[in-house]
Parts: sequence; structure tokens; C-alpha cells
Amino acid sequence: MLYTSSVMKNKILFSVVLTGFCLALTACRKHAETPVESAQRQIYSTPPLENKYQPEQTSALVGDWRGTLQVQQAKLRVVLHIVKQGDGSLSVTMDSPDQGAKDIPANAVQFTPPNVTIQWQGIGGIFEGVLGDGKLSGTLQQGGVTVPLVFERG
Repeated sequence: MLYTSSVMKNKILFSVVLTGFCLALTACRKHAETPVESAQRQIYSTPPLENKYQPEQTSALVGDWRGTLQVQQAKLRVVLHIVKQGDGSLSVTMDSPDQGAKDIPANAVQFTPPNVTIQWQGIGGIFEGVLGDGKLSGTLQQGGVTVPLVFERG
């Protein structure tokens, strides 16, 4: 029960903060909704991805990855924890240390080297990137906002 409450609080906090960034961006102001409306629309309108990868390819992704989201003057650290399970499947959780959010579970991972897509349907977030030169480089989309994000092992 405590774990579930903590995860839900983290999901809501992360969703509200990133959605708030949309309102601060000039490009998003012309499509401004309240943060709650935007978050609900995004969470419920994003179709779930299917897990898609070859188990033997997953070792390239396994580990901790650290990146920093920057929207105008605000910076938020983001950490991915990618773990290979006993059955060869991948488990991904995300932390946002600056917001106190921890262990937000991803519902799907797609990896067709070098392309990587990770989805957090519960918070309406998708990371789409490319694995190369020891980095995951791409974008994080949530609540109508798309921002560049580069993860490095760490």
C-alpha cells in the first residue's frame, strides 16, 4: 500500500511538473489547457506500445543512464534504470531526483538497434532515441511538450 501510494504520488508530480513546462513555452501558449486537462488528455490518449526487441540485444541497454531535461531556465535530472530480467525481458524505471520521484515503471521498451523507444503510459511519457557512442540521444515527450534529452551511463 505504501509503495503504491508513493508510485502514484511520483507519477502525478512528474506529470504535473512537465505539463507545467508546456505552459511556460511560447509555442505551447496558443494551445494552452489547464495542466490537469493536458495531463489527462496525454495519459489517456497515448496508445500502449508493445515490448519489442531480441533478448540477446538487450545487454547494450542494461545499466543506469543519467540525463538532464532543460526547458528554458529549468533543469531536471532524470535517471533510467534498465535491468535484464531472468526471462531476458527488460524492466525500466525512471527517477526524477530533483522532484523526489523514484521508480516510475515503464510499460514498454522497443529496441531495434540503434533505435530505442521507452514508454511510461501512466504519466503519458515517451522517450525516443538512438543508442550510439555510449549515449542514448533523443527526445522525451510528455503533455504536448517534446524536449531533447541525452542519457549517459552513470
